[in-house]
Amino acid sequence: MSSKCCLFIDNDIRNRNVFSDAMEYISPTTFCFMASTASEALFMLLEERLVPSYIFVELNIPGMSGKEFLKEIKQHETLKDIAVIIHCTSPRPNEILELKELGAHAIYFRPYQFNGICNMLTLYFTDQMAGILPN
Repeated sequence: MSSKCCLFIDNDIRNRNVFSDAMEYISPTTFCFMASTASEALFMLLEERLVPSYIFVELNIPGMSGKEFLKEIKQHETLKDIAVIIHCTSPRPNEILELKELGAHAIYFRPYQFNGICNMLTLYFTDQMAGILPN
């Protein structure tokens, strides 16, 4: 059994549902927390003391952006080493460099499709055989 957990931050409920379904398929023993805003996620991390293995955050989320969120958590001793994966439709090249310099673990380009997310998640959660996706 895996003791991993992750946090997914996106204001679009469809993206949260697709991610949740993909996570359940790839790593059913990983618990996935969801937040619709970066502020909500910060509350979960700081006040509820959630320490996930990975955080997936939308770059252009309304309110506190993914970049602002990344800057904020890298300032906290208990959170600074958590791998943060930024997801977005099409960041500008200079944005990619800046996100890496700020400490982003990876940047995932989407549209949010089940198979693409499953492929991406197999890089981080290998509880199940990689490469076997439903038709």
